[in-house]
Amino acid sequence: MKKLLIISIVLIFTGCGFNITPDEALNADCGPYPHNYKQLIIDYYTPKLIDPTSGIFDFWEPVKGKSSGNYGWKVMTKINGKNRFGGYIGGEYHRFFISYGRISECDHVACAILQRSDK
Repeated sequence: MKKLLIISIVLIFTGCGFNITPDEALNADCGPYPHNYKQLIIDYYTPKLIDPTSGIFDFWEPVKGKSSGNYGWKVMTKINGKNRFGGYIGGEYHRFFISYGRISECDHVACAILQRSDK
């Protein structure tokens, strides 16, 4: 079971071409560090919620990454919101890709076993 958990986490963080090597990170043109990444993600995702006032966001720190051949900053985020019955659905994980102050990609990470290691 422990092996499966480790393999799943590795696949999630290495999937979709978001990760880069340390050498690439030194030379990558990712744009400036997105100090406003939390507000960018909230502004981007809140309109997609059934109840826009119910959004609860839990952010990871941005790290350099690569997607579709472009460099930028990837931000893992856990998002929770209310359903049509008024109950919270439970957090869902999303990966955002930010380049030069704009979100260029967002994808849903379908895995409920991700845990934050920095809390």
